[in-house]
Amino acid sequence: MDDDFTPDYEKAAHCYEEIIELDKNNVKAWYNLGIIHFKQKKYEKAIEYYNNALKINPKDKYVLYNMGFLYEEIKDYGLSLSYYNQSLKIDSSFSYAIQGKRESERMLKELSNSNADLESFDFHSFSKEIIDKLKRLIKISSKIKIEHIGTILKSNKEELLNLIILWAEKFDFKIDGDYLIVNESNLDNFLTYLANYEI
Repeated sequence: MDDDFTPDYEKAAHCYEEIIELDKNNVKAWYNLGIIHFKQKKYEKAIEYYNNALKINPKDKYVLYNMGFLYEEIKDYGLSLSYYNQSLKIDSSFSYAIQGKRESERMLKELSNSNADLESFDFHSFSKEIIDKLKRLIKISSKIKIEHIGTILKSNKEELLNLIILWAEKFDFKIDGDYLIVNESNLDNFLTYLANYEI
């Protein structure tokens, strides 16, 4: 599992599974299975394997660090920071955890600032009819031309761009050229958010 070597993940996973069959308390085998699944972006399985390792040794700084790294990767910065802090309680000079902690703190601060900006955006200048039209547009299409949103909201380009970026960050939407790509799993939250601004 050397970082400079790309293993055959299936063969490596099979070897670690065989080790676990012989020794269910082998922390390294559980940990490396977690790494294999993390590298394949199978995050739920990776979490399961890391947790199995932590049940055996809750003070393994490497497993705790890797849990932090996984949560940072999926943008759950609160949980990533928690795991980095746990790793640093065991070894306060663990450089990877120090670096991860700094990055998670930075991202949490950025998100906090973005959310503050988003909440301060004055939707109250838009009528219920305008907000309803925006909600209907977003309900019927998950790929929306940004220009159409601007037309509905009658916003200037700079205000619209700031708003679209903030929505993308808060609701995990994507911006693809001239289009806003709506994350359908967050659509209900977004519509509820807009509903709060109906006047």
